[in-house]
Amino acid sequence: MVKIQRLAHGSICAFECKCLYEKDYIEFVKLAKEVGKLINYMINNPSKFGVDTE
Repeated sequence: MVKIQRLAHGSICAFECKCLYEKDYIEFVKLAKEVGKLINYMINNPSKFGVDTE
């Protein structure tokens, strides 16, 4: 989780310093949200991903 937070912070800094175009930043945020939803789904449904919950 720390790596994701560092990556997010780095992208914000890059955007604010004009090293990252706004459209690329928006796309990054959109993809990061999708990954977050997938991870959340995996955490809430471990049996669907080969984890024995019994």
